[in-house]
Amino acid sequence: MSGDGKGQLAEHHIGVHSSLRDPRAQIRLIHFNPKESGDSISASLETCDIKSAPPYNAISYASDEPSDRQTITVNGTRIPVHRNCFHALRQAFLHYPHDYLWIDAICVNQLDLDGKAAQNAVRNEIYAKASLVLACIGPSDAFVRTAHELYGTAIFQGTPKWGDTEQEGIWTVDMHTWSFT
Repeated sequence: MSGDGKGQLAEHHIGVHSSLRDPRAQIRLIHFNPKESGDSISASLETCDIKSAPPYNAISYASDEPSDRQTITVNGTRIPVHRNCFHALRQAFLHYPHDYLWIDAICVNQLDLDGKAAQNAVRNEIYAKASLVLACIGPSDAFVRTAHELYGTAIFQGTPKWGDTEQEGIWTVDMHTWSFT
């Protein structure tokens, strides 16, 4: 399907991504359109140099079944995203509605294989430059709460915890004070 017109569903994000002059030096960032979002998500994509990008948060999320999709609007085009991607974006919108955001499923043109490979090559830099890295493991339900509690007590016993269980499954990591492999 073509994604040129407003309101059309772009199955493969056609028409959403502008070209990157240098995919190893530039990124696309999401900026929410709070007045248009309401219960849905409406956002725009902006291109900037990695080194001079405005402060942004990056999201890492657990992928789920490809058939389980929600719809968001990006640059006026409706696009399908995985349910967990939608949930991660929804939580970011609720907690950080005015911040720029990077999430690979939307910010990286998945159809441009060369561009995608170049963006993957600078992924560590993208995460390192983020103000916050938000890790979303899905909606807050009994399983997620239990996993979060086990993770917090078993792995980080006696050390400071990441994030907060009251934020619907989002853990935040300050990349300037934490490092991990």
